[in-house]
Amino acid sequence: MYALPGFATCSVFSKLISADSRFVFFRRIKIKQKTLAICAQLGFCMLVGSVHAQTYPSKPIKVIVPFAPGGGVDITVRPVMEHMSRAVRQAVVIDNRAGGGGTIGANLVAKSAPDGYTLLIGSSTILSVNPVIMDVPYDPKKDFAAITMIGTQPKVAISNPSSPYKTLREFVAAARARPNQIFYSSSGNGGPGHLGTELFKFRTGIEMVHVPYKGTPPSILAVVTGEAQFSLGSIAPVIGMVKSGKLRALAVSSTTRSKALPDVPTFSEEGFKDMNLNAWTGLFAPAKTPPSIIAFLQKQVHGSLQDPGVVERLAADDVEPVGNAPREFAAFVQNDQQETRELLEKLKIKVD
Repeated sequence: MYALPGFATCSVFSKLISADSRFVFFRRIKIKQKTLAICAQLGFCMLVGSVHAQTYPSKPIKVIVPFAPGGGVDITVRPVMEHMSRAVRQAVVIDNRAGGGGTIGANLVAKSAPDGYTLLIGSSTILSVNPVIMDVPYDPKKDFAAITMIGTQPKVAISNPSSPYKTLREFVAAARARPNQIFYSSSGNGGPGHLGTELFKFRTGIEMVHVPYKGTPPSILAVVTGEAQFSLGSIAPVIGMVKSGKLRALAVSSTTRSKALPDVPTFSEEGFKDMNLNAWTGLFAPAKTPPSIIAFLQKQVHGSLQDPGVVERLAADDVEPVGNAPREFAAFVQNDQQETRELLEKLKIKVD
């Protein structure tokens, strides 16, 4: 509470009353005026906060996806944002800002006004991996406010259909027999495909040459054309090509077989356990965004993830919807950052 000056000198006032009652009278008037002024200010602040909460959003919301269009993250978030746009009756515009392994888009959000109109689609790459393997222009722990996890998705190992290995076991045997003679593609240095494959190499004891591309589509195309012999990435962008025979799916990283690719075995079934390669995607706001806006956005995303149409579209790409509370999501991200740092230090992955 606000302590009005003069209250601690009540005994002095009592003496002044006998000396000069008019002084006391005017002193009391001044105190009352000051009290009224403070109450008016507090009331105004509460009114502004209330009006802001009631009017948000009053204009389009920009959602920065720090990766190229057509990737797993991009495909995952679009049905969710489309549904949210209808729910809030404002345009929710997806803005792909690829570059720097996702750091360009993330930094744009970190430096944006904390008003709820510029948001970030984040992942382990942005918040956990990049800050360890490269210098990033943002603080992953201080510059963002966690809103909610949108979903998780397993990875799939792919190869060219003309390759001699038809299973993951056969591929690993070939890689062991020909160290550093097999090329693997990824969406870029520090990306989930890069990190996941390096972990796979570490666990299996094989050696391959990394060929980074600018985004998921060219990384996949490299396997289709034979420029690369292996890649590990999201299921969503490759489902169509696997089913049409342009790519061969060797295994998925989920604990059970993928609903989208039920004929493809898991890593565990192929004899490679402890391969936690599942990716997560979440929504973030700039730090210091009002809690009322964070809560509002979490509620909208959670509602979108309950919509049958959205669930069906996500399931087709093997995305498991989440929609957890901000505090729970923030704790998850913090734990992911710690575990990822330990893993990267063990793998000794760095990007110049």
